[in-house]
Amino acid sequence: MAKQIFAAEVSHESAPLRIREKLAGNDESVKRVISKLRSKVDEVFVLSTCNRFVVYAVSENINPIVNFFLEDAEVFRYVQFYKNTQASVNHLFATASGLCSQVTGEHQILTQIKHSHQLSMECGGVGLWLDNVLRESIRIGKKVRTQTGIDKFCSSVVDAGFSLLYDKFENIYERNFLVIGTGKIARLALGYLQHEGIQNVVIASHDIERSRDLALQYNVQAISIDKISTYFHEADVIIGGTHHEVSLCPKSTGTCTRFETKLTPEKKRVILDFGMPRNFDDKLRFHPGISLYNLDDLKALSASPLDVFGGVEEAWRMVSAETKEFLNVIHQLEMAPILAAYWTRLVNLKDQQLGWLLPKLESASDRDVQLIKRYAHKLIRSISREPLKNLRALAGDTQATATVEVVKNLYDFQHVKLNLSNN
Repeated sequence: MAKQIFAAEVSHESAPLRIREKLAGNDESVKRVISKLRSKVDEVFVLSTCNRFVVYAVSENINPIVNFFLEDAEVFRYVQFYKNTQASVNHLFATASGLCSQVTGEHQILTQIKHSHQLSMECGGVGLWLDNVLRESIRIGKKVRTQTGIDKFCSSVVDAGFSLLYDKFENIYERNFLVIGTGKIARLALGYLQHEGIQNVVIASHDIERSRDLALQYNVQAISIDKISTYFHEADVIIGGTHHEVSLCPKSTGTCTRFETKLTPEKKRVILDFGMPRNFDDKLRFHPGISLYNLDDLKALSASPLDVFGGVEEAWRMVSAETKEFLNVIHQLEMAPILAAYWTRLVNLKDQQLGWLLPKLESASDRDVQLIKRYAHKLIRSISREPLKNLRALAGDTQATATVEVVKNLYDFQHVKLNLSNN
């Protein structure tokens, strides 16, 4: 049975927030998923964001992915399966283009795919097939945005939330902002506030050192998470961007009664809960002075004005055309096993050399080690670009038998059978 690329996804398009929260995790949890599936498939890539959890795998059948999601019957009800290479590649290209995002055309998904690609490579999950399709998805994602302009209105979920604030407040520049967290969402929010010239900003975090570093970077005030209830009352806009539920009750009292009595309906507050899992209790939305918006609420903001004149429709046409074009590359990989053997040889050599080098760099930081690994991978890609291109050209060439034999002897690939037609 021939190998194919399969995919399975749980996303905001079909699954409620409580289901997506069950799959949400950090890099370590993603690595565990990759390690779990790696022994059951040829290649595996996991994309985990606040809006989606997707597994892409190269295998002879889809059963390993199905069995993985069957471990949670409730989650399984919301899984969308892509059961062949064309459907899976088309979905990845559409995702990279921002067509599957809550905010059409947003850019953050490209960064997330790049990060997840690197993570999967570090775990040994990505091989020749997925490495090619992931890199192609980044190129296509950029091309679609450039040629259709679908990214010009709301470039991220954070942008969508801030667009809402301009409708809620007459003068946003005079409002008090409380940002909770020090991760990606919090940094995006702080960057937006700085760009807009908004100065009344306080950042709170469990990690006071990181919040102080960000406070210096963005010229805002940092506070301990223990003081959040006090600053919550003073804030007009509260932005949740952490991975933890936020307790608004002072630890000293152990009760929310005093906190709740201070929430007068006369003072209007907007809470933008970008957290995964949700940072704030959903009951807050029923308070007359609070407008609470979580990730699912942003669906109402996701329609792009480009829908009116066909920008999104054109983007989908481009994705479809690029998918068909890329299937030719996949076909060449199927027809030329020697490509996989060549790539595997380079990867093994890279890993051997890194295994020798890295233990000797005792003073190297984690960041330095990751940079060395990334550079090593870029190096073998540069070295292999022309040879792989030429080897692909041999796939299906009826006159290439002699040349292939030379290649096999050169790289000691006598065990590899290349499917060349002699008809």
